[in-house]
This record gives sequence, structure tokens and C-alpha cells, in this order.
Amino acid sequence: MENSKIILNKLTAIESLLEATNQTKPLTLPEAAKFLNLSQSHLYKLTSERKIPHFKPSG
Repeated sequence: MENSKIILNKLTAIESLLEATNQTKPLTLPEAAKFLNLSQSHLYKLTSERKIPHFKPSG
């Protein structure tokens, strides 16, 4: 019975993390550069060389 409580608690924690992840908006270029501690021009270069995943939202 104790194992069931442990598993339930861990599942609840995982659900909370997934919900938080799904609500995160994509970073802008300045935000991503600051987060990665890179210059914006270097980040542009990495994306143009397809060395890091990225996307440009439409609209």
C-alpha cells in the first residue's frame, strides 16, 4: 500500500511538471540569447547553420 502512495505522489509531480511545460511560451531571440549567454548574432549564426533547433512562428 505504501508503494501505491509513493507512485501516486510521483505521478502527481510529473503531471504538474508537464502542465507547467505545456504553458511555457517559446523564447524570443533576445530571451534565448540571454538564457544561453550568447550574443544575438551568434544565435542567428547557429540557427542559419542549423546547429540548433528553431522555428519562426507565422503571423
